[in-house]
Amino acid sequence: MAEWQTRRTQNPLPERACGFESHSGHSIAFPLTIVEVMSTVALFPGQGALSASHVDEIRTLPTWNDTASEIDDVTGGSLTAYLTDPDPARLVDTDRAQLVTFAISVATWRAASNAGITATHMVGHSLGEFSALTAAGVLTLSNGATLVHRRGIAMRRACLHTEGAMAALMGPEENRDHRLEQTDGVWIANVNGPTQVVISGYRSPIADICHEPRAWGWKRATPLTVDGAFHSPLMASAQDDLNDALATISFHDSPVTVLANVTGEVAIGDEWRDRLSRQLQSAVQFEKCVLALPESVTTAYEMGPGSTLVGLAKRIRFFDTLSQWEGR
Repeated sequence: MAEWQTRRTQNPLPERACGFESHSGHSIAFPLTIVEVMSTVALFPGQGALSASHVDEIRTLPTWNDTASEIDDVTGGSLTAYLTDPDPARLVDTDRAQLVTFAISVATWRAASNAGITATHMVGHSLGEFSALTAAGVLTLSNGATLVHRRGIAMRRACLHTEGAMAALMGPEENRDHRLEQTDGVWIANVNGPTQVVISGYRSPIADICHEPRAWGWKRATPLTVDGAFHSPLMASAQDDLNDALATISFHDSPVTVLANVTGEVAIGDEWRDRLSRQLQSAVQFEKCVLALPESVTTAYEMGPGSTLVGLAKRIRFFDTLSQWEGR
């Protein structure tokens, strides 16, 4: 599954020199050439990356119709219903945004794969973790779509029963995490890099932090256009529905390495049942996931709507190539 590239480097250490005997009988020494195998990570965004313009763009992908049809088959036509709703503002509702973003991401990955793009590693952000697991073959498309559909509906229901909100905090100052952790009704939802975290919680304290972010150790705060407090205890009422869905799903081994949001570490097989369950109320450790990638991963493509993860990843570590995949 690797996208094989090579980089040749000259080893400067004399004890690693190699040599051979020439026809004249003299030994000729030369420095050992090390060949490193360069590989690729595919990044899959969460629902916040979605906008109405992405829906029009994705229809040009040759993989879209088949992908959408397969997802409709296991969700009772929900994907088509969401996309044909005459009120485009409803596209950002949690249940709709999650299934549509998942469909776009999987269709994009299929098109990239058909074009010869391969990956040794995959990282998803929140909902994007389900897209990554489907792309890696840990989940079948029908199982991935089923989980996303059930998760989105359960989370939407939780949003309607809580006064939740989220905000992105930028430009950290000293001890900023400690100050947030001491604030009642507020939790860290995403650790997106050295200069950004996303907080989640009740609307009132979130509004207070957005009004005066420096009091909590941050230079700027931007409220997010979401309908609830994701990755926080305010999603607890959705937990049973998600766990019931996870209990019916099989997880397969894959040659692709997928890093888990809740730990920033590799997970395999049935370990994903626990990781995906915990993710609902736990912080997305995107920075840890990116830092856990080996140095040999020098290329990163974002697979899905927008380029949110490209912007985050470039602030975490260097890649030779880092871009949204655009093969339409």
